Amino acid sequence: MSAEELSEEGALIALKEFVIGEDESARVEVDVDGGLHTLEPRPIYSFERDILDDLIASSVDGNVTGAAVSIKGRWIHGWLSVKGDDYINGIWHGYQYFLKYIEAETSKFDNIGTHERSPGTYNSMYRYLLMLEDLDLIDRYRREEVPQEEYDFNVPEEFRERTFIRLESGYEENEKLWDNPIEILYGGESSSQDTEPDEPDIDLEPPDSSDNSESGKDEPNIDLSPNGEDEADDLDISDIPTPQNSYDLPETNARITDFDDMENIPTFIKVFEQDAFKQAIEDASITPDGMEASDFTIDRISVVGPWGSGNATPGSSTLVLFVEIDNVSSSMNPGFITGSVNRLLSEKLNSNNIYSSVFPEYNVLSAYSSAYTNQLKSFVRTNQSTQEYYSYNSGSVKEV
Repeated sequence: MSAEELSEEGALIALKEFVIGEDESARVEVDVDGGLHTLEPRPIYSFERDILDDLIASSVDGNVTGAAVSIKGRWIHGWLSVKGDDYINGIWHGYQYFLKYIEAETSKFDNIGTHERSPGTYNSMYRYLLMLEDLDLIDRYRREEVPQEEYDFNVPEEFRERTFIRLESGYEENEKLWDNPIEILYGGESSSQDTEPDEPDIDLEPPDSSDNSESGKDEPNIDLSPNGEDEADDLDISDIPTPQNSYDLPETNARITDFDDMENIPTFIKVFEQDAFKQAIEDASITPDGMEASDFTIDRISVVGPWGSGNATPGSSTLVLFVEIDNVSSSMNPGFITGSVNRLLSEKLNSNNIYSSVFPEYNVLSAYSSAYTNQLKSFVRTNQSTQEYYSYNSGSVKEV
């Protein structure tokens, strides 16, 4: 028999040590990726209380420790069963809230350890959902534009979409798939934190501004590791599927979306990302003390030029890529990085060109996060007759 639902008021009582504010202004504080976030109060659903009961029982029985029980897939199934559907960031927020409930409840028991599970990053949740989709358990079935007035700050147009997900398969008949998609898809083993393999995927939807993030960064990064650490060095060309012998492309007026393997381009870039940053720092005449290649990552990626505007000639037109550089651990944004990365990354892609029949050459342009959107749009306006580009983050063609 399922446990009863815990009302919003009851949830606030259970989570009282994490509640800030009172009455109408009460919110639950969570810690995500080193930043403080607050979430609107909500009920604790019966399926969540069932999961908690099983965690506690597993610890008490001693068969398997509660921390080793995989709960992420089961929770996602329960959440979508209750909600009918939800957008990706809503799912992630719901999971954060649930983990705080687990922490609060397990702390009451003297004979079991408090379960302080990390919800991971937005991107790790997104990757987990991608794996569930690959197993035909869920479906990304619609997108919805979010009005500007729903945000607390000025969000670029390309980030005003939500991707909604619904259930495709039940839990009981597919329990192993829900609980351990890593093993099914990649032959790996699931960890106690329900983490995912190093599968680089581009996010199609950013986190909302409504989580009151204090981390200073409102848009998603491409997160390549289950621990939230950059492990791009582990990637190599073999991680990219073998190119086709030929592609069915328009002879003229082609766009990147006409290219069947377009989704492999971000991985192609990430293979050489850290090598380019390392060499850029090594080649610099003066570099700040303590600066390392791992301080920098490539986040948003856009296609500009003929392949972005729909004026490309396959086998003849250069693929021009406009990438965002984020300095993840330092307040300094040295100017030599962008210029060097433009040159070095272009050289590395050209030297290892696996799509030479389609793109005879690559040209990388870059900007730091603070200037990325303005510089991207300035390039498009200045250098293209068609004012369009392709954004990997939004998964669509944009017009400036």
